[in-house]
Amino acid sequence: MSDIQSDAPAIMPFLKRDEDGKPYLAGSRCEACGQIFVGERGICIKCTARDRMVPLRLAETGKLYDFTVIYRSFPGVDVPFVDAIVDLDD
Repeated sequence: MSDIQSDAPAIMPFLKRDEDGKPYLAGSRCEACGQIFVGERGICIKCTARDRMVPLRLAETGKLYDFTVIYRSFPGVDVPFVDAIVDLDD
């Protein structure tokens, strides 16, 4: 899938909106080793390749293993927020 740009503001750095306003998870894929990450990266932490990361739209479905709602955090971190372990589909 290609990265779709929009004038709509990003909700979070890795959560964006397409031209219809539908939110999606943005990620990066390393062209050297194929590793996929959530969010934009300049360096692959798996193979350490530089400037080989390409943006991609991540899957909309997957398996949720666990989650928790965080109500207390460090100063400057807005609460509540959700922390989750998710295995996205290919």
